[in-house]
Amino acid sequence: IDDEAFSPTSLSHRLDVGDRVLVYTDGITEARHDRQGLLGTSGLLTIVTAEAGDTPDKRLGRVLDGVRKRGYRIEGDDALLVEFDWVGFDSVSAVAVA
Repeated sequence: IDDEAFSPTSLSHRLDVGDRVLVYTDGITEARHDRQGLLGTSGLLTIVTAEAGDTPDKRLGRVLDGVRKRGYRIEGDDALLVEFDWVGFDSVSAVAVA
């Protein structure tokens, strides 16, 4: 994308202790199923809700497993999930899987 075509926007949201933020690339939401097409954000939300584990590393692993066990294929090199757990102003916990 050239500089003139790229127009970033910013957004802010207040986080409370215990809130989680999941950041993902389009390689996750564009996972393909032979009959159902793309996973999409609603499909990802369904899997995130169903496959939650106790710790961030288990949660993200279970989400990726959930995508695959439902028959979706993650293709390409841009599939990334990152979870941030807000634990207060002193620190933030983050886990990433690719």
